[in-house]
Amino acid sequence: MIKVSKRLCNIFILTAATYTPISIASSEIISVAAVYALPPYVMEDGHSGIEIEILRSALSQSRNIVLRLDYIPADRMHEEIQSGHFMAGLTAVEDETKTDLFFSDVHVEYQNVLVALKDSKISVKNLSDLNKIKVVGFKNARKYLGREFSNAILNNKNYSERTSMESSVKQLFSQRTEAIIIDRYIFEFISKQMGLDKNKAEYFEIFDKNPMRVAFKTEAMRDEFNKGLYSIRKSGIYNEILKKYTQ
Repeated sequence: MIKVSKRLCNIFILTAATYTPISIASSEIISVAAVYALPPYVMEDGHSGIEIEILRSALSQSRNIVLRLDYIPADRMHEEIQSGHFMAGLTAVEDETKTDLFFSDVHVEYQNVLVALKDSKISVKNLSDLNKIKVVGFKNARKYLGREFSNAILNNKNYSERTSMESSVKQLFSQRTEAIIIDRYIFEFISKQMGLDKNKAEYFEIFDKNPMRVAFKTEAMRDEFNKGLYSIRKSGIYNEILKKYTQ
């Protein structure tokens, strides 16, 4: 489940980094704030996850760092970065009204997909086809996936929503539903954790991708991150991070 509104910059996860170096065993501590854990993007241990490792790896191309995770309310993101309490916020949708922040290149894409078992042989080409099948969506999917989606499932008596994404995945593999709506990486991570074969499933990409960025206090640190991001993509480190949590 990924819920993204382009009107908001402080969505899901906020990560913020103080720029004041503290030397511990020759490493610089960068304080990172998150709204809440969202595996596999930010793990509950506070030290790992796709986005945490991308941030750490990209910045580590130019310095020795250690990330320290703390949580802050979502609505404080812009204020905390702008005031200099933190140097970066993750994850953000680029917001042209936030002219005092510097947005990075896209570091990850969230994408909700419709997932079905291959053996079910269902065919879904667009949102209107959702009215024909039994579907489980994430909580408040009607709100976050837009009016077209809401209209598509309006008269579908076999549509329901679940708070637990683990429960949705179980329902799919136990064939208690024909399809589920979930973020692709979240589905692959949960399947891996449960020992389920994701290769038995197929994805229908009927929802838009959501390109996400890091919002920085300074242009210099934004540029440093972008350079490191380019480097880890080119070297293969980026893909290894993704594989670690999804394969």
